[in-house]
Amino acid sequence: MPTYLGRSKDKEMVAFHRDCAHSCDVEDFESLVRDATSQTPLPTLEQAFKLYQGQFLAGFSLPDAPDFDRWVEAKRQELTGAYHKLLHLLSLRYLTTGDWPKAITCLEHLRRGLVDIGEALENRDGEVVYGLLMICHALTSRLDLAAGVYREYEQQAPIAARGSATTSTLDKLHKIIQTYHPSNVRARALVAETLRRINHGTLEPRLEDALLSVYTATGARRVPKQGPRYRAMLHRAQAAAARHGASLIGTPHLLLALCAGTDETPPDIRQALPISLESMAQAVQTVLGEAGPATQMPSELTLSLQRVLQVAADIAGTAQADAVDIPHLWLALLREKDGLFSRLLAQWGMAPVEIIEQMDDERE
Repeated sequence: MPTYLGRSKDKEMVAFHRDCAHSCDVEDFESLVRDATSQTPLPTLEQAFKLYQGQFLAGFSLPDAPDFDRWVEAKRQELTGAYHKLLHLLSLRYLTTGDWPKAITCLEHLRRGLVDIGEALENRDGEVVYGLLMICHALTSRLDLAAGVYREYEQQAPIAARGSATTSTLDKLHKIIQTYHPSNVRARALVAETLRRINHGTLEPRLEDALLSVYTATGARRVPKQGPRYRAMLHRAQAAAARHGASLIGTPHLLLALCAGTDETPPDIRQALPISLESMAQAVQTVLGEAGPATQMPSELTLSLQRVLQVAADIAGTAQADAVDIPHLWLALLREKDGLFSRLLAQWGMAPVEIIEQMDDERE
């Protein structure tokens, strides 16, 4: 028998010698989380996060051993509670430092955990998690994902709870996020009101302060509407994608549509480009391949095009424009790293930043 195991005199029991050199992930996890607070060093919290690999003894039970099963279930609940506490602490830390992707990861783990135990909206922590996820997605310019979280919230929320103060506040938050950049003053005030109304439970009171500091750091601007020329250009990109047999509308199709709109392209852009729009269009056609008759119009966008359109909206918002227009689309494509437009410009010996600088000179 291994030295780390011992057997009772009647040989009916086997025990582990705890004084031998050993490592146990459950003990290590409990030790790291037990006294964790908002002041615990971030590496310690992240180490505990890596240790947790799911429910304790998931799927394991012993026949005719009800006491063992009760102990396992109690231990699972204890460790799950510790894990949720850890996720709250990590979420708070990442929100405070503005690390949105990691905050989203922790909040997603927490949301799934609450759904699994049937408490996604049974306690107020669940409503806070949904609200924070909506906000974090909005702060990373993924309003579509923020809307998806809200749709799940609608499905999870009991009908009877829809009239409560907290629920109606999350409804308002959804509307504001879909209309405004979430850092504006109205959103800040609304979220502060939301978090005041929610009983935080295990959430730390500093969560509200962290969220408000997040908003303060991001600035405030209204998301401009989509202008008619912007919408027309997207329709042209959709048609270009259909002619080339693409299942998704991508940035090359948008670039091709922009090049075809010669009369709509501002003079400063035409003058800054190293070649004519017609030659640019031919180069894009060469990359895309031979076009044919349109068969089916794609409706979905590639992730790259989604990012470009969001950048265009950000540019328009920063310029305090009433609507996103064609110049904003050109600038967004110029800012796309490793995109087709940048690669074509490199072939002609120019960098996107040079085009942008020339456009700024023309405007001055």
